Formats: sequence, structure tokens, C-alpha cells
Amino acid sequence: MDHSITEQLIGDSTAWHTTAIALSEGDEVSQLALSISKKINPKNPILKKWSAGRGQRKKKYRTSFARELIQQLPNSSVYIFVISATEEAIVNSRDQILDELRISHLCKEELRGRGTPWFRAGPFKHFKTGEEHYFEFPLNRALMLLWISHFVSRMHSMLHTQLELNQTSKVILDWFFYLDKFAGDSKDSSPSIPFFQTLVTGNINNGNIRSGFFNESDTVNADLFSDNVAGLFNDLQKSPSDYSDLNQIFESGSIHYEVTRPTA
Repeated sequence: MDHSITEQLIGDSTAWHTTAIALSEGDEVSQLALSISKKINPKNPILKKWSAGRGQRKKKYRTSFARELIQQLPNSSVYIFVISATEEAIVNSRDQILDELRISHLCKEELRGRGTPWFRAGPFKHFKTGEEHYFEFPLNRALMLLWISHFVSRMHSMLHTQLELNQTSKVILDWFFYLDKFAGDSKDSSPSIPFFQTLVTGNINNGNIRSGFFNESDTVNADLFSDNVAGLFNDLQKSPSDYSDLNQIFESGSIHYEVTRPTA
């Protein structure tokens, strides 16, 4: 899983944010990432970070990635969930998201220091020890954490429902995926991961979601693949004419894409 432009709000109501999740039963995501990178650069088959480069080289790389994704995703056994939303839409949805995550009664916002808005959620009780815990983040980080957790929970539930339609027995859907560290986290302190894990675990049924993060992000092809997908679909909203061929990919059945704009 990865995000574009970042995992925190930047204070621009018109800015687009995109989250992408790439799923497979085995190592198909890594295989697809390698196959695409070999087509783009056979001599050095490693994907680049979407934001890397400049000028025509950057444009050429992005066009090549989009072309290869269109061609290779449908036969890859990889499924992609993507959501794009403006910052205004994310901010405006917070009450609905808090209600649907069932934590409205546990949350409050307050100003600290020089008027910086903070978000506090809790208490949450540890399921083994009963110990109470509170989560605290700057509001611009918290709102993205809530948005991402809500999206992941919904996609897990949606896929579980789809799988059950084709099964006569009960379906247990387990996800384990890697993600980049959330904004403000480090390998020594990552409070966002437990909050994310708490939210998604409490809002799915018949399965588990487990996550870990890369200490050194953007050095693994599978990680860079999610980075590229998030960047591509974020750019699609900013410059639709640059990626008009992407319409072909929606007919493949290998991607679920949502776009959220502010209501008029």
C-alpha cells in the first residue's frame, strides 16, 4: 500500500490524494513489478519512485509505466484497490468516517502550542491486559489515517462479500501487506501503525488484516509498484488527458477505483 502525494494533509483544499493497495495470493505483485520494470529498463529492472526525475525523462518513464500496467495487469493475478479524493472531500467526510468506524464518542480535537490542531482518540483497551491507551496526532495526519483506515476496512469487507458469493462454505479473508511509514513515524517510533491496526481490526468481519512497513522505503520493486500506481492515479485526476488510455484498464476486472470530490 502506498499514497500520493503524501500520508498527511498539506493545507490545500484542491490537492488530490490517492491511496493504492496491490493484492495477490502469493508473490504475483513482485512478479508484476519486475516484469514491468524489465520492459521499461531491461538493463536495470528496478522501478523508479513516481516523483523521481525531471523533464522529458520523468514524462517518458511515467508514460511507459502506464502503458505496461494497462498491458500486463489483466493477466497478472494482481488486484488493485485505489481511491482518489481532494483534500476538501477528505476533511468534509470526517464526521461520516468517525461514525462508520464507530469511534465518534472516543474522539476530540483541540488546539495546542501555537494554535496547532490536534486529534485525540481513546481510551482503547488492550484485548489481553485491559490497559487503556490513547492515540494523539496532529490533525492533518490524523484525518489521513482515518481516511486510509476507513478505505482499507471497506475494501476488505467488499472483497469478502464478493468471495462469499462464489463459495458454499464460510470465507475467512486474511490480508498481510507492507506499507511505507506513515507521516511522522520512524523505525524507532511508529504510533500511526497501532492506530491504523486498531481501526481496521475493529471494523472487519471474518478475517484479519496485518501490516508491516519498510524501514527503507522505495528500494523494493513491489513497494515502488504501489508508489507508481498511487502516483499514476493521482496524476490522472490532475491531468486526465495525459492518461486517457487508462480507461482500458477499468474493463479488465483487475482494479476497483473510487473518486471522491466535494459535494456541491
